[in-house]
Amino acid sequence: VAINPMPVVPTIAMTPVCEGSDQLLTATSSTAGVTYNWSGPKPLVVNNNEATIKAATVASNGSYSVSATLNTCTSQSAAIDVAINPMPVVPTIAMTPVCEGSDQLLTATSSTAGVTYNWSGPTPLVVNNDKATIKAATVASNGSYSVSATLNTCTSQSAAVDVAINPMPVVPTIAMTPVCEGSDQLLT
Repeated sequence: VAINPMPVVPTIAMTPVCEGSDQLLTATSSTAGVTYNWSGPKPLVVNNNEATIKAATVASNGSYSVSATLNTCTSQSAAIDVAINPMPVVPTIAMTPVCEGSDQLLTATSSTAGVTYNWSGPTPLVVNNDKATIKAATVASNGSYSVSATLNTCTSQSAAVDVAINPMPVVPTIAMTPVCEGSDQLLT
């Protein structure tokens, strides 16, 4: 009588991904030649020891399992809890236009709590997470400034704002023609 050996219970490895990415699950068994049997709360694209959750979302979270089969013998299942990292909401940018020579403050807001902000623009910014300042702004500071939000290695798309620094008027000159006492003095 030949008794078929029971395959060793496989292990599952994964690297968590951000919403919208494919989540790859990889099974390994020390029993050679096995085929893998996958199951989970969401559909999987299976290629024997690999299973992929395509364009995963937080709705894809849950327990996924795999067993190994060899010669009609199937191991017990191994399970892994999948937790897809949510994508932060795209932030908004607020600003109040300023005159040349003043500091232009840009303020970002995201409805996703705990994010860090990533700023960029055509001139250097002094950044304090949700706030970015163009120090002593000039009309040369004008342009598009953008910010994205990051949480758990997931970075949102960027929001942008067009900065237009108000130019400072040139200091006026005054002209007059001297007049005699009792006459109207005109200043231009």
